[in-house]
This record gives sequence, structure tokens and C-alpha cells, in this order.
Amino acid sequence: FLVGALLLLTSPLLSFANKLPGHSIANPPDINALVADWWMGGTTIPSTKATVLSSGVRNRVGSLWSMYPLLTNSFEATFKIKATKPATRGSKNGGFAFWLAYENA
Repeated sequence: FLVGALLLLTSPLLSFANKLPGHSIANPPDINALVADWWMGGTTIPSTKATVLSSGVRNRVGSLWSMYPLLTNSFEATFKIKATKPATRGSKNGGFAFWLAYENA
């Protein structure tokens, strides 16, 4: 399982880090904010404890895309993820990616 427990986008221009509304996922996640601010696809499973991106089923993938543009040129992304080893190995090549797209593609 791949669990995305926290995604925090902050602006370093301020004297202290501030969450960027619509672009941060709290830990534990707020289900209502996830539904309002993020497009969830594939095997993504939101819960009150974490957001599961991949359920561990072979050839399945989960994704989260912000529904709002990021209106700053200066930000930091911090991730806290947890990956657990399945009881039996289902695939050799797995991974995690963070994409920043300049335009809505």
C-alpha cells in the first residue's frame, strides 16, 4: 500500500511557512476538503486517517490532482508517505511521482 498522509505546500516568502489553501492535505486528512479541492482518480481511497493512493493490487494506480491553479512562483512541497510491503510480491517496478504542470493539461 502507498499512503499519502500529508502534502503540504507552503510559501517560503513569508517569515513562517503558511499552508496554501486548496493545495495542502492535512494529516489526518479532512475528507470534505479533499472532495472540494482535489480530483481523485484510480484506486485513491480517502479516509479519516490517511489517503491511500495505491491499494497494492497489481496494475492499479491512484492519483490526486489539485482542482485549482497554484498562484505563486515560490513554494515548497513537503511529503510524508508510508509504503508497506505486501504479503506477496505482485510486481517488480513500482514508484511515486510528483508532477508540476505549468498549464492545465
